[in-house]
Amino acid sequence: MDWKDKYKKDEPKSEESTFLVDDIFESIQFEGSRCGTYSLFIRFFGCNLKCPFCDTPQDSQSPVLPLSELVKVIEGRKQKNIILTGGEPTLQPIDELILAAPEFNYAIETNGTQTEKIFYLKEEIKNVWVTFSPKQINDWQKRYLDIWNLVDEIKIIYGSVSNELLKIAMSASETYETPIYIQPMYTEQGAQWEEVYKFVAANPSCKFSYQTQKVLGIK
Repeated sequence: MDWKDKYKKDEPKSEESTFLVDDIFESIQFEGSRCGTYSLFIRFFGCNLKCPFCDTPQDSQSPVLPLSELVKVIEGRKQKNIILTGGEPTLQPIDELILAAPEFNYAIETNGTQTEKIFYLKEEIKNVWVTFSPKQINDWQKRYLDIWNLVDEIKIIYGSVSNELLKIAMSASETYETPIYIQPMYTEQGAQWEEVYKFVAANPSCKFSYQTQKVLGIK
């Protein structure tokens, strides 16, 4: 039985924290510093942004999982590397999940808009790797001001942010010795392989990243 078959959209009757889960699957992390690491992916439903290039399906029938049930799912897979993605994972009570099952290695990819949550994860919980993928939001100068020194790596979708934001991201990468990855934007017309190749060649502090899983046709 697929894990989704066990749960419905209806809210649980208990008062414990709940999670909107789009998918749970095991695969290899093909992006960033942890490329090649076999992991358990938990993809959450919902985001506070509407990026036109987002490739995550947002199923309105995503089941609601109580914290205790999600912990059981994680412990049942016996996979030490857990990737919390989305959607935007910081909109979910992932801090409670990490505290409830602290023996695992957690990683998240975030748009960085929930600064307080990221600060708590890094400064208080600490057992979490943060990939920061900044987006061109209206108040990014203020919203992103205190986040650059907290994250473990930066991922830029090429062409999705202004030159100013890109330059600040590159400067922060050098200042805090945080690896920065430039990734092609995938559209119906394909990916900007050549543009990203030329950009990385001209900016050796940046690293080329691409979603190998799409090439291989796997999750």
